[in-house]
Amino acid sequence: MPLKTATFDAAFYLKTPEARAAYLAAALETGGEAEIADAHEVLARAVKAATQPDPE
Repeated sequence: MPLKTATFDAAFYLKTPEARAAYLAAALETGGEAEIADAHEVLARAVKAATQPDPE
């Protein structure tokens, strides 16, 4: 029987501007170009999710 896993998206956990800033700072300190580009994509999804109204 295959193992069931859930998709992980860091954007889901970056709910505050402070959390997003810390995430970007960590990427800039330790990452290469590809990691920094990926961090920008994650941050874009996080901001989009934070600005959309909750579905009712």
